[in-house]
Amino acid sequence: MRTIYLVRHAKAEPIADTDKQRALSDIGISDAQKLGILFSKELEAPDCILCSDADRTRQTLDLMKQHGLSASEVIYDEQLYHASADYLHELIKSSEGKSIMIIGHNPSLAILLNKFVPAEDVAPDMMHFPTGTLAALGVDNEQIDLQKFVKGADL
Repeated sequence: MRTIYLVRHAKAEPIADTDKQRALSDIGISDAQKLGILFSKELEAPDCILCSDADRTRQTLDLMKQHGLSASEVIYDEQLYHASADYLHELIKSSEGKSIMIIGHNPSLAILLNKFVPAEDVAPDMMHFPTGTLAALGVDNEQIDLQKFVKGADL
């Protein structure tokens, strides 16, 4: 079985010089730390992490790593900032290893999740993939199962 982790960056401050430079808010910092702790206690580390180059995604990853997340490879991809769900899907299909994590943005993460998981399997308030949220998907052949879907704020 293969595991796909989709992570939307944690909550960011509303204002910066550019959108890419928005830093995490205090709530976002706390949520990212909690997601890292979740990996230290319950989840297997991904083989590879693909992370948007925006400040808030980098900060989310750094805090997760400081609190328990590990990975053998991290790739920062500037295309993830405005990536389509199709682009993310292609990255996942072309990646190697048992597991992969993408740390990115909406709307692409929400669209990709909806492509993989039937709406009835996801709580209505989670379908838009809130900030600071992790989805863990198990892939066996062509079957995709939602294994975990949690907001850092709920941990």
